[in-house]
Amino acid sequence: MSHEHPLPEMHRHLIESVYSEAMVLADEMRHYCEHQSPIDAAHLDPMTGVLLSCESLRLTTRLMHLLAWLLGHRAWAAGEVDSGPGRLPALPETSDSVRLRLPDAARALIAIGEALYRRAGALDVAMIAGPRPASPARALQQRLAVDLRG
Repeated sequence: MSHEHPLPEMHRHLIESVYSEAMVLADEMRHYCEHQSPIDAAHLDPMTGVLLSCESLRLTTRLMHLLAWLLGHRAWAAGEVDSGPGRLPALPETSDSVRLRLPDAARALIAIGEALYRRAGALDVAMIAGPRPASPARALQQRLAVDLRG
């Protein structure tokens, strides 16, 4: 298992970028849950407090799925495992009616987490689809460059 997997460099870069962002978001989420969430919850009605707890758990779950998927791809790209992780699971997003009841800081973290998860989902689809065909414009540029030289 010492050989590196032929994962395109662009995908490796995107995986590393999403991984870095997910780690930052996980740290921001931890900080929110430890410091700001108890303050926010104290000013909410009981039902909204429960919604805040549920949405915090949903975001944590989304981040854990995302990080596990990203770590699996990093290990696969490095040749540490024989196959890549499965597909990134589809997870429901927070409904607008719930989102509007939450404190601003929680809404912001949820929005960032959902956007990051959607980006990873698009990357998952792109990696399954394989390499994209060469751009017709780039192919024409290359043909013209060869024709002008020769």
